[in-house]
Amino acid sequence: MIVPQEIRKRQFRTGLRGYDPAEIEEFQELVALDFEELYSSNEKLKQRLGQFRSQISARKENELGMKRIQEITSHQSTLTEASALQEAQELLSAALPRVEKRIRGHQEILQRIKLLTEEAHMLWG
Repeated sequence: MIVPQEIRKRQFRTGLRGYDPAEIEEFQELVALDFEELYSSNEKLKQRLGQFRSQISARKENELGMKRIQEITSHQSTLTEASALQEAQELLSAALPRVEKRIRGHQEILQRIKLLTEEAHMLWG
């Protein structure tokens, strides 16, 4: 790409009825100023583009990291839920025989109370 200095330093040949050197220099300076502004603007845009690309790359990495964290969290949640369910089943399985034994004991007590109540009615009643 041509740079502003090359436009300013460009030499033109003059012939017998050639171009007016002052006019050419004036034109060169105008072109060089415009080109310098465009060149500078282009460089700034390239820098901004590089920054945006870096930001996009960083955000993509963050997004991938967040997805991975979400997957891990979801997996852990599933494992925790399964573990809690298994533990609850084990607790219920361990408690069930004791509860059934207590129920049988209470049923026996109720049966005895019923028999004693019937005997009491027969004796006193």
